[in-house]
Amino acid sequence: MLRNLSVVDPPFLIGLGLVMLGMFVASWFRVQHGWLRWTVRVLGVVLSVVMVASALNARYAYLPTIAAVFGRTAMDQVSPAQLRQLELASGRPGGAVRGSGGPRLAFASGPDPDLRHGVVAAFKIPSTLSHFHARTAEVYLPPAYFESPRPHLPVIELLHGTPGSPADWTRAGFADVTADEYASAHQGLAPILVMPDVNGGWRSDSECVNGKRGQVQTYLTYDVRDAVVARFHTRADAAGWAIAGFSEGAYCALQIGLRHPDLYSAIGDFSGEEGPSVSGGARALFTGSRQQADQQAAQYDPAVLLRQWDRSVRPPIWFEVGTHDITSHAMASLDLMARADGFDTHFVIQQGTDHGFASWRDAIRDALPWFANRFATPSAADTTNGA
Repeated sequence: MLRNLSVVDPPFLIGLGLVMLGMFVASWFRVQHGWLRWTVRVLGVVLSVVMVASALNARYAYLPTIAAVFGRTAMDQVSPAQLRQLELASGRPGGAVRGSGGPRLAFASGPDPDLRHGVVAAFKIPSTLSHFHARTAEVYLPPAYFESPRPHLPVIELLHGTPGSPADWTRAGFADVTADEYASAHQGLAPILVMPDVNGGWRSDSECVNGKRGQVQTYLTYDVRDAVVARFHTRADAAGWAIAGFSEGAYCALQIGLRHPDLYSAIGDFSGEEGPSVSGGARALFTGSRQQADQQAAQYDPAVLLRQWDRSVRPPIWFEVGTHDITSHAMASLDLMARADGFDTHFVIQQGTDHGFASWRDAIRDALPWFANRFATPSAADTTNGA
C-alpha cells in the first residue's frame, strides 16, 4: 500500500531526484510562458528542500514510510478507548479463544478479519514518586495479553534517544512489528513492551539521572514499574523485567540496569555512549561545584560501576552496534570490562550500519528472543481474569 512506501530506500530518493531534475530542465527548455516557467522553478526549489530533508531522514531512517511522515506512530495503534473495548471483549465468552493467540480484530477492508496481532496504545504514567514532567508513554500488548485467563507477562522497558520521543520505538524502530513476529511463532506470547519518556521534551537530554532536569531515574525505575504492574497486571519481580535502549537510551539502560540489578534481569545496549554526555558537561545535569557535579556523574558512569562492582548479581548484557557507529569502540571497551568482571555478555557487530534506526531495528529483532528466553515462562496458575 502507498502508506507503507519506504521514503528512505534508494528507489524513492532516486525517483525524487529525477523528478526534481526534470522540473528544472522543463523550466528552461519546455515551458514557454514566463509565469508558468517560474512556477515550475519554485516547485523545483521546494523539491530540492524535500530532497535534502529526505537525504537527512534516510541517514537516520527516523520517518521510514509515507504513513510515518503523515503521523502514524505504530502499525497496530489503537486509542485508549479501543484498548479498553478489546480488554472487555477478551473477558467475555467469545471475546477471545484460549490458545487462539489473541482477540479477533475486525477490519472493514484489507487484512484478514481474523488477523491476530498485538496492539500499541498511549499510556499516561503518573509520576507519583519522581514528580518528573514526562510525556505520554507507549505500550505494546501482545496477543496473549487478551487471552482469558490473562497471563502475568514479562516486560521490556525500551528507552529512546535525543532528540526523540517514546513513539520512536514503533514509528522508526518497528519494535511492535518485531514483537508481533515473535508472538506469531510462540502461540501469541511475547513480552509487553513499555516505552516511557526519558527526557520530558523532544530536544531535552536528561541522561536518565536524578539531577537538575528532574528525578528521571526514579521515574523510570519506580513510577513506570508501579504503573505498568497496576494497569496491565504484569510480572513485578526482577526476573520478569528487562531494560534496553538505543543511543542516549542505550546508555540509560546500561547504567540503570547496573545501578538496579535488583529490578532488572537483563540489559540491552544498542549504540550507547560510554558515559553521561550532554552539552555543558556534568554541571548541566547536577548541582554544586564542578568537582561535586563530576562526583555525582561518576555514580551514573557504566565504566565506574563495572570497576567498583561488589554485588553477587550480574545481569546479562546484550551489546549491539554497527561498524560505522561512532560509539562502537566505547561499547567494545565496556563489553570487555563487563566480561572481565564476570558478566555474561553478548556482543553483536552489524556490518555496514551507522548510528540510526536501520541499525536499531535489527538490534531489537536480534535481542528480543534473547530477552524472552531469560524470562521464566508464566505457569498456567499465574494468570488473572481482570483487566
